[in-house]
Parts: sequence; structure tokens; C-alpha cells
Amino acid sequence: MLREALVAIEAGAPARASAVLAKAAMLAPDHPDLLHLRGLAALASGDAVRACAWLRRAVAVAPMMAPVWNNLGVALRAAGVPEEAIDAHRRALRLKPDYGSAHANLAASLSDVGDYPGAALACAAALRCGADDAHTHENLAKALFFAGRFGAAWAAYRGRGARPLPAPLQAWPAKLSGRTLLLRGEQGIGDQIFFLRFAPAAIARGARVQLATDARLAAMLARAGLAGNPAEAAPDTTEAVAVGDLPWLLGCGDDDTPPPLRIAPLRHCQIAVQARLAGLPRPWVGIAWHAGGVAGGKDTTKSVPPDRLGQALQGVAGSILSVQRHAAPGAHAACEAGLGRSVSDFGDCNADLETMLALMASLDGYVGVSSANLHLRCASGRASDVLVPYPPDWRWAGDPSGRAPWYPDCVAYRQDRGQDWKAPLRALSRTLAARWR
Repeated sequence: MLREALVAIEAGAPARASAVLAKAAMLAPDHPDLLHLRGLAALASGDAVRACAWLRRAVAVAPMMAPVWNNLGVALRAAGVPEEAIDAHRRALRLKPDYGSAHANLAASLSDVGDYPGAALACAAALRCGADDAHTHENLAKALFFAGRFGAAWAAYRGRGARPLPAPLQAWPAKLSGRTLLLRGEQGIGDQIFFLRFAPAAIARGARVQLATDARLAAMLARAGLAGNPAEAAPDTTEAVAVGDLPWLLGCGDDDTPPPLRIAPLRHCQIAVQARLAGLPRPWVGIAWHAGGVAGGKDTTKSVPPDRLGQALQGVAGSILSVQRHAAPGAHAACEAGLGRSVSDFGDCNADLETMLALMASLDGYVGVSSANLHLRCASGRASDVLVPYPPDWRWAGDPSGRAPWYPDCVAYRQDRGQDWKAPLRALSRTLAARWR
């Protein structure tokens, strides 16, 4: 019955596993393997609290089983208590020092509490012990980024998952004359714009650059000096490169943080946007409260309650313009309720990137979560106030003032570990009220 339950868990059928385990419990209710599997089944079904209860019973019965301690740590982290998860993983490692999975899970929990040096050491130990998977490489890169060790982080970042191309094995020389690089985009539009800031350095070394990025960016990138048609490059002379590998290939170190690309909006788009904005009292402040989502097993969701964002903007004079893409039903009404007045809906501009670039370049301010639109605003050379959920993306790491090295014209308002927006929204409200009374 235990084997049957394990097969069901591995097949993604935790409900079936739980039913089998309930029958098995009639025979041996305190069998450690039974308790362990009941915890794993609960965890697989999304019930972290129940998983913790089963796994605590398992370690009480069999305190010398390292895998049970390790999985208890996973459940505790999922339940939102990383400090206890850290203790559980360390218990597992005391029993089995070469336990790669426990080292990797310890690293994830240490990152949750902001111990990035400790997380980097745990990731390195996990790799030495054979946990050579994309998740561990990504956690190592994240820890190094947060520690400000960008040079080492780029090396670890080559091991990320969902790569469009195999990881490069050799960095580029100082001269790239005669080489044609086909820069292949990865992840979303904002990520592509972010990483292409490194492309001018390759051009400066003499490389000819071609692009295989999102087609909607082609004309914009051409105006940024990255023109090129992939079809023009002969296949036998073209070197395909994932844009996320550019920093490592270029040998970027800790202090190499090039500014965002600069992309000028099209004149006719500017005229159309200005005509639509005409008549609205200034300042024109764009807002967005949600971005990202779950894709490929990775959750990139960034969200702040629209009513609370509206409340933070109460002291701002002028016009509040929503640039929210695919706003959920009732979200605009909630924002207006918090703000105490109407919000102009410009969400339809998301249908055309050139129009959105012109809008973001025209706005007096942008307030909200990071998204492709924020990258377009940065590319237009305009400043923004960015709400950063916890845990933050490594690109928004920085000093307590809210400055981030990758976005010199932005101020980040970072959510704390408790995932409460109270403090960052209060700070944002004070800043905006002082700027636009």
C-alpha cells in the first residue's frame, strides 16, 4: 500500500495517495514511512499546514531519518515559517552531511530570511553533493546577485532552467571583429529589453549583431542601435547566443551595470497619445497593480491590492491613468474606491507596444509593479516608483533608500518579509504627496 501511494504521489495524484494511505493507517497508524507519505501527499495537494503536522509526527517516531527532516523543512517553508525550515534542513544535514537536496532546500530557506551569503554557501555545497539542477543554479545566482557579487552570479546564471540554447563554455575575447552574433530572446518582453542593455558592449568589441527576439520589439531595438535581420546572417558564420548569457560572455564583473537601453518613441504615436491626454489635468500619473503569472512551473506574479494602491495616491493631484493589462473584473472600481475619484483607463494601449512606449514616455510618473511597461518607461529615460513584492526579484535589490543599480532612475518600495504592504505604501504616499501636492 505504501508503494502504491508513493507511485500515486509521483504521478501527481495526491488524493488517490491519501485514500490509499488512510486504509494503510488502519494497519499501522504510526509507521514512519506511512506518516512521511501522508505528509508528502498533503504537501502535493497544497495543504502545507497539514503536511507539517504529518511530518512532525514522522520525525517524532523516526528522528534519525534525514529525508523526513528534509521534507519537513520543505513543508515548513511552504507554510511560511522559513526559520523553522532552516532548523529542519540542518537537522537532516547533521544526519547526512552529503545530502545535496537538503543543502539546496536550506539555501532556499536562507534566501527567504535574507541570509544570502549563507544561501550561496549552501548552494555551493548542494552542487558539490550532486544536486546539479537548474533550481540550485538559479538559487546560487540569486544569492550572489543579492550579495552584490554580480561577476560570480553571471557564471551561476548559466545553469538556469528553460534555456533557449545550451550554456556557453567559454567567455568571449576582448575583440569580436568578424563575428556575427544572433541574440536569441528568452523569457518576456521586459526581460529581453533588460538583457539587451549588454549588447552594445559586444558591438563595441567589433561584433555584428542580429536579433531573434520578440517580433514586436524589432523596430524599437533598431532605433536603439540594434538593427538587424536574422535572415541576413549566413548560418555557418552566425553564433547564436541567449541574451541572458551576454553578461558572462562579456566577462562582466561586480561593477559592470550598464544603463537601460534608450528607445525613442515614434513621433506619430506621441502625437496620438498627446491628443488623448489633452484636457486631462496634470500631472499624468500611470499606475498598474498586477503583472506576471505562472508559466513553466515558475511564478512571476507581482501584485498589490488595487484599493490600497488607490489609497496611497490620494495625495496626488492631477490625473491617475491605469495602464493595467487585462484588469480583473472589479479591479478598477476597487482602485477608484481607494483613491476617492475616477481613474482613466488606458489599458487598451497594451495592444500596441509603440503606443505604450509613447504613453510611458509622456506620463509625468509611473507607480506600480514591475512589468514590460516599466521597462518601456525606463527605455524612454523616465523615472518610476516601483512596488516590489517579497521576495524581490534580484534586479530590484539595492540599498535601503530604494535605489537599485540596474534601474538608476527608479525608486523601489520593497515589501517586507511579512508580505505586508503597509510600510512601503506609506513611504510611497509620502513621496508622491511631496512631489505632486
